[in-house]
Amino acid sequence: MTTIEVYTVIKLSDDGEMGAFEKNGQLWVINSDGTGERLLVASDNLKVIEPEASETTLVVNQFDWIPGTHSLLFNTGFLSKMGVSYRDDLHMMDADTLEWRILRDAGEGGAFSISPKGSRVVMVTPSEISIMDIKGTNYWSLLEYSQIDTGSEYYYYADPIWSIDSQSLLVDIPPRDYRDNLTVQKVIWHLFANGNPPVKESQLPVRYRYVFSPDFSKLAYSDLKDNVNEIHIANIDGSEDLIYQPGIEMNFETWSLDSEYFVLHSRQSGEYFLARVGDEPMPLTEQHAQDFLWIDESYFLYKNINNGACELRLGTIGRPSILLDTFALGSSSSDCFKPYDFVQ
Repeated sequence: MTTIEVYTVIKLSDDGEMGAFEKNGQLWVINSDGTGERLLVASDNLKVIEPEASETTLVVNQFDWIPGTHSLLFNTGFLSKMGVSYRDDLHMMDADTLEWRILRDAGEGGAFSISPKGSRVVMVTPSEISIMDIKGTNYWSLLEYSQIDTGSEYYYYADPIWSIDSQSLLVDIPPRDYRDNLTVQKVIWHLFANGNPPVKESQLPVRYRYVFSPDFSKLAYSDLKDNVNEIHIANIDGSEDLIYQPGIEMNFETWSLDSEYFVLHSRQSGEYFLARVGDEPMPLTEQHAQDFLWIDESYFLYKNINNGACELRLGTIGRPSILLDTFALGSSSSDCFKPYDFVQ
């Protein structure tokens, strides 16, 4: 096990041999046994592709491993007193050979998400969603949309979700001026990696945040009425909308990987529950649990506060959990702040 005190996010390569992390705007990797910490993308490298300005500094922003490889995709952003704004580029770095390739230059890349099978990457700018092969070939646009008014100097970036088979994506796009009228509707688009035209699945109220099931057949959202949180489950087109267990005071967390069940988080006890329409919720964790994460259809990870410490636990549906590690609480004494990643 590796301990790194200076990062906020660490990501493991699929083989578990390396961890990548960002430190001081630079991209680093370290071997999983704690040896071989090394700098991949330094500030001096970034100044070559974008000279430093008086009020901004170019930094590594988003990064992720390409599945099954020791290569990372990353983009950059401009760091200022106001935070980080995207440069909308995309780069590839091989952690073994240190080969650096610019896949998409400024304005041509964007916020990215790699397909589950690792063969394609989708990129988002404030006005377009595009896709290409993981090595930078076969680029094309999936959807153009009007730049959304955020009421600030920061841009709105859509958040497309990959299907499990890597063949398509779902995304919801609000109208340009939705902040001035929350009674308008957003469009749910189905985008296809093979280049087929996008399909409008439905139009739904813009005021809700929708969570799509992995098989793209259903969606969930929460609605606060009279200070009571109602969890809605509906078909992807908005039909057959129903409230699950009215008045249970839980938050929707995530869908199960088979889309049959969903996970709820109690607002009072902090427990996680497994639920399905028509069934009573079944406890999955102890009280005061945080950061639920599926591993597969039966196993999951979560953090739990116990006796003044934070525990990382492995859970199995219908069985007691297993303690994996224990570490100190965050400064608030109520938050298991340390991030984690895992490989199967």
